[in-house]
Amino acid sequence: MVDKRGAGSLDSAFARAVRDARLALGLSQDDLGARMAQRGYDFHQTTIAKIERGARRVAVGEAAELADILGIPLAAVLGRDPASVSARRAQIEAKTRRVLADLAALEDRAREARGRLDELLQLAVEFDATVGEDLVEWRGERMTAGAFLGDLFDVLDVDALSDWERFARSSGGAAMLRHFGLVRGSQVTSLERPNG
Repeated sequence: MVDKRGAGSLDSAFARAVRDARLALGLSQDDLGARMAQRGYDFHQTTIAKIERGARRVAVGEAAELADILGIPLAAVLGRDPASVSARRAQIEAKTRRVLADLAALEDRAREARGRLDELLQLAVEFDATVGEDLVEWRGERMTAGAFLGDLFDVLDVDALSDWERFARSSGGAAMLRHFGLVRGSQVTSLERPNG
């Protein structure tokens, strides 16, 4: 039986895989081009753009280097069935890693924001003690600034950071973060090279 998909479909599948993996890792086309240049290839942002839109074919050595940089298995990308389990797994792993890396990067900002919100709540309590009267209407009730902010914080679920910390410290969460190269010792880090 003759495979009618041909080289064009392989090129398209590879182009999609490169783009998806690059975006999942948070790399710009410029970043990826620079990494290829460091490995001895005459690559630039425009080279990556052409590859991703299918306007430039990729040599075998280039494909192997791109796959290595992006942490995607070349065999899965070159599989005749783009919906194969291994290709789909590589895509899901790359996207999962990116989401986890974003959450890890937001942890410090969230902790700082929580501190500022606590400071704001304390200021509202001090303001209420000074003014001593109902100030705002919230959900059809008149209440003090402190009570208003307390209710608002409950609605916003600003304590969700503790859920992230609990996840990151649990054995399953820590194992997942390690699997995606996001933990060094006990410290959650930004993007590192994926394992496996």
